[in-house]
Amino acid sequence: MLKMEFVTFIIAYFKVLLDYQLSSLEVCVNGEFTTYNNVWFIIISNGPNYQGEFKVTTNANATNGELNMTIVHSINRFQLFMVIFFNMAEKHLSAVINTIACESISITSKKPSIIHADGKVVGETPVSISIRKFRVALIK
Repeated sequence: MLKMEFVTFIIAYFKVLLDYQLSSLEVCVNGEFTTYNNVWFIIISNGPNYQGEFKVTTNANATNGELNMTIVHSINRFQLFMVIFFNMAEKHLSAVINTIACESISITSKKPSIIHADGKVVGETPVSISIRKFRVALIK
């Protein structure tokens, strides 16, 4: 049985696949700047899966105090399809899919890029993201 979230993702994916205009982003990870061209997307997470279904980072661990940035760039639409639906990133496209563990990330672009958090639009670039280490949640 397909989950409604998955069906919604598939529909949105094909719309984006047809309409999306690639961009260039300057990314600063732990103080080191890199420019990426023809960027499809960046996922920043502390867990290995996105939407519970799609593996986006192989070494992500929600308890290690690090963020993981996965950036997909410089591939064509067919390759993007293969990456997302057949999880072929690690085997075939490692040169254009970078995953980096870090504590802080800043992203800037010449043209504003939309930022999503948990499926909702929350702003646009520039953005800075960092993780709070050793934070303890208490439940009463």
